[in-house]
Amino acid sequence: PQAVMALIANVDSSQGVLIALGETRDRRAVPPLMSYLQDKSKPPFLRGLAARGLGTLGDVRAVEPLVAALDEDDYNVQANAIQALGVLGDKRAIEPLQGALERWHKAPRERQTFAIFTFIAEALKKLGVTVPNP
Repeated sequence: PQAVMALIANVDSSQGVLIALGETRDRRAVPPLMSYLQDKSKPPFLRGLAARGLGTLGDVRAVEPLVAALDEDDYNVQANAIQALGVLGDKRAIEPLQGALERWHKAPRERQTFAIFTFIAEALKKLGVTVPNP
């Protein structure tokens, strides 16, 4: 318990702390990781690590901030949020993930990445929704 509190107190210190918080499996790590994810002044790569940690923690309180991250322009944030939603398995993510898939199909060619499609399809599959190939 003291180690988790030390990590929470140092959440801004390094990417290793963000990763470790997600690996703790301690619910106390959820609020600081959600705050970090939502703080757009933080580097996107690190915000992506916060999203990944939220998925690893498995706490459905993270669904709403992760859904909000689906609208991010940064690949790391968006990809990790998609994957975390799939891991969480909360049905509230189905409609937002389907919306993200629709946006992916309509995006200009240079913004489309097959990896994002794959992440969305895998997340929806975990939620019981079949996605046709692009």
